[in-house]
Amino acid sequence: MERAVDSVFGVEKETKQIFAAVTLCFFFSGTTGLIYEVLWTRILGLVFGPTVVAITTVLAAFMAGLGLGSYLFGGIADRNAHPLRLYGIRNASSQWSSSPPGWFVRRLQGTGARPPR
Repeated sequence: MERAVDSVFGVEKETKQIFAAVTLCFFFSGTTGLIYEVLWTRILGLVFGPTVVAITTVLAAFMAGLGLGSYLFGGIADRNAHPLRLYGIRNASSQWSSSPPGWFVRRLQGTGARPPR
């Protein structure tokens, strides 16, 4: 009897640990997305100036990416047997593709654009 109780509590503990790990991953994913938004706003601020245009461009691109990703891959996510693995792959690829490329930053440096004061 005690073994059965111990195994039940062991599974419950493992489930809590998995839940905590997934929650932590969601937190860091959101934090990384927010950091990228701020980064792109600053970079585009060098081009457009620290205006509403730079912020609107970043926000529109972010929302368009969410909508397009949901439209294109929503059905795939619903049918996938391993949703956490798919989320990890999607998250890694979107973070990689949203980092500002070095050539873009170097090109901005050559335009004479200065950071806002």
